[in-house]
Amino acid sequence: YTSLLLCTLLSAPAFTQLVINEVDYDEVGTDAAEFIELKNTGTEAVPMAFVAVVMVNGSSGSGVVYHTYSSDAWPMLAPGAYFTLCGDATAGCDDILSPASNAIQNGPMDAIVLLDIPDSTVIDQLSYEGTLTGFAEGNGFPYGDDNDNEGRSIGRFPDGVDTNDTAADFIRMCVTL
Repeated sequence: YTSLLLCTLLSAPAFTQLVINEVDYDEVGTDAAEFIELKNTGTEAVPMAFVAVVMVNGSSGSGVVYHTYSSDAWPMLAPGAYFTLCGDATAGCDDILSPASNAIQNGPMDAIVLLDIPDSTVIDQLSYEGTLTGFAEGNGFPYGDDNDNEGRSIGRFPDGVDTNDTAADFIRMCVTL
């Protein structure tokens, strides 16, 4: 029994090491180059085929899921590696957002949730332009993406750091994609 339990624990995916790392959801003009960057901050590969990226509209004050991205074809994500969903197919993305433009809500109080599909448990979540209750780690990021200047996003600083308080972990920054 002990050997079986140990084997199960060692073979379980290390989803908790996966974070929402950077998001560009509001650009100058048409939102045609939006993206969501995920990062494996751990020491084990993560099977992305078992992860869902859930998009939540919080404009009503309560979260309403408006789109979910997942695919059995998503690869294993190596330690330290990034996985990017984006609207611009020429940007070197791992998968494409649909629709190609205006795929990510511009706020206020919208959210993105990473979900472990087999267990339906939350891996990570980001509430931006305020705190959407039930969809934030600690306090939501109070600011929005900068749509007055090209090449701006919101992201974790330092890269990949997760203290379980979104307001402390995220900043407005230059796009890294």
